[in-house]
Amino acid sequence: MSIVRGLVRDAAELFEVRPSEILGDRRLKRICRARFAVVWAARRRGLSSPVIGHMMRRDHSTILDAERRADEIRASDPAFKRATDLLLTTEDPGCPLCGGFMA
Repeated sequence: MSIVRGLVRDAAELFEVRPSEILGDRRLKRICRARFAVVWAARRRGLSSPVIGHMMRRDHSTILDAERRADEIRASDPAFKRATDLLLTTEDPGCPLCGGFMA
């Protein structure tokens, strides 16, 4: 499993949306926040914006904007900050570099 796929699965559960919604085009607030959280966590795990963009079917500049928006939300919303922090501590069984766990 890819890092992004695992983050999408975990964010969908945390934000109570479907993984397909995170990867889709809808722009409802709850879906966008989940999408921003995935991008933020993937960047913190060392993935480049082009790689994240490819896996999320978006342009890399969209990924950069999502990361910036996630930083803004994290600064003002403690619940969003907790959720994104939690995404960084989830296990990723498909990560060969981290032995199955990356924090």
